[in-house]
This record gives sequence, structure tokens and C-alpha cells, in this order.
Amino acid sequence: MRSFFTTRQWQWIGERFREGYSLETLAVFLGVHRETVRRGLIRIGIKPRNKQVLSSLARRKQDFLLLGQEGTQNQAQVADATQMGGTCDLF
Repeated sequence: MRSFFTTRQWQWIGERFREGYSLETLAVFLGVHRETVRRGLIRIGIKPRNKQVLSSLARRKQDFLLLGQEGTQNQAQVADATQMGGTCDLF
């Protein structure tokens, strides 16, 4: 199954959840359904439960987007290395 976000992005989402952002708030910020966030958090070992509502996530959007770009660059490096018959030590 393909994940909506990179591993680093899921870690970031988990950190925001632990800070107290609700599943609904995170889902709206990410543009996905609340259930997608809940299942993603479970996959990384976080048991979702209701949290106190915090301030807007809008100020953190750039940080989140940069994490996705890092994942795309890493995937491209792995693909380049394996196409050339080599290995990649990113992981």
C-alpha cells in the first residue's frame, strides 16, 4: 500500500499529534480524511485519542512540505543507484 506521506512527514505528524493537535485539525491541514491520519499514526506506533485543541498549523506548513521534498530526493537517489546496478546507503 502506498503511503500518502514520507516516513519523515509521518513522524512530523506524530509529533504534532503528541503536542495536542486533534486528528481533525491535522486532517484538514494535510488535506486528507481524519481516518487516514488515524491509520497513519497507528502505523508509526501512536495510539490516537482525543486531544486538546491547539493553535493553527498554518505557520508550520513550510516545514512539513520540506520534509516531503527530502523524501522525494532520497527516492530519486535510490532509483538512480539501483538503475546503475549499485546500492544506496541512504537507509
